[in-house]
Amino acid sequence: MDSVLLPIPSDRIDSIWPQVKDRLQAAVETANGRLDLVDLYRFLRAKDLVLWVSIRDKTIEAVAVTEIIQHAKKKMCCVRIMTGENYANWIGLEQGIADWAKSIGCDGMEATARKGWAKVFKHYDFTHIFLERMFT
Repeated sequence: MDSVLLPIPSDRIDSIWPQVKDRLQAAVETANGRLDLVDLYRFLRAKDLVLWVSIRDKTIEAVAVTEIIQHAKKKMCCVRIMTGENYANWIGLEQGIADWAKSIGCDGMEATARKGWAKVFKHYDFTHIFLERMFT
């Protein structure tokens, strides 16, 4: 069976949260304290972010979180989180997110991700590297 990509409406976050929170927690831990799982949940419920799930054989195999960002001259769909197992099964579903973004008037897609994602998303231009220095 093929993977199916589903956006989760904000009013349905509670019903799926127990199934996705551990994966999201792992992703949040790489954010160096910018947000925690409580913040992520609040932003999803408030419609500031969109949760996507990839389902295969009635099992959630991947999750993604997107945010629409209105820059001065461009509206972009930013992939904030994308994680799961067996990415070869679901990575092509990124096109479904891109199609949705285009349908709501976005000019393109963007992502801040680990360097290794550039090898996976070959249809994205590797234009920048994000560096950070955290003060303790």
